[in-house]
Amino acid sequence: VIDRGPDGILILLDMMERDKVEMFIGNHELMMLDFLSVDGNKENWFYGNNGGQVTYEQFLKLPIPMREDLVRYLVKAWVQKYVEVDGKTYALHHSYFIPDKTGEDVRFCDESSTTKVFKAVWYSPYRFWEHVEPEEYDDGYIHLIGHVPVQNLRVSRPPLLNETLGNRLMNLDGGCAMLSFGQPGGLYCMRLERDESGARKEFWIPG
Repeated sequence: VIDRGPDGILILLDMMERDKVEMFIGNHELMMLDFLSVDGNKENWFYGNNGGQVTYEQFLKLPIPMREDLVRYLVKAWVQKYVEVDGKTYALHHSYFIPDKTGEDVRFCDESSTTKVFKAVWYSPYRFWEHVEPEEYDDGYIHLIGHVPVQNLRVSRPPLLNETLGNRLMNLDGGCAMLSFGQPGGLYCMRLERDESGARKEFWIPG
């Protein structure tokens, strides 16, 4: 949500007011929480293209009570959540998951291992470094992930629903982050309920 544009904090504040929107922690939100913690890393969030400077400037403009509410909101964000739709169970998470809690809904505040959360939000089957094998997602669930924009998968065009492992691993990252680097991208959304033809409704909102 944050760091890839000037309005990340405003987006979070808007999400906090919406009952039907749920937050999943990603690598950028994890860097923010780490930065704000007493003994956290004070360098990663501002390093290179991570983009923490603009978000932190927005954050400091908020009244202290709003900052506290926002941090509490992020701490309660999901690391992974499982939902059943039309007889199929979908695993929703930013990128990877916590293998020893497969099938369990896990919030950031409920997981004591920061190492496991780090791996869940940074590791991906689509990265050469911080890499996990796609076969690790072959656990009976349908995994919906992001983190690596489809534009970086060396594919022909967005929007693309990159499906592997017999449709058990789907990358839904339309590349909104690419816009901050002057490259094409947009928001990719999917409705999990299928229509009468058996298709899922897909939405592509270009930037």
